[in-house]
Amino acid sequence: FCSVDAVRIFILYDLYVDANGRNKGTGALLMNRAAEYARRQGAARLDLLTAKDNFAGQHLYEKLGYKKANEGFYAYSLDT
Repeated sequence: FCSVDAVRIFILYDLYVDANGRNKGTGALLMNRAAEYARRQGAARLDLLTAKDNFAGQHLYEKLGYKKANEGFYAYSLDT
């Protein structure tokens, strides 16, 4: 749930395509399936994070219509 927008969101945490499946549309297929699943479950948005140097991933996400968001925020994590 996104408390800022007051909507249900899904977060794609990891996406990995084996080297043998790259440049064959596998990443796009997986991303589209994730988006379809999120829509069917009533999510208003599908969010993800990517490394600043993951240019291949950024190219894919932008090609699929994802927009950069929240550039003013930092991501934090605490191992427990």
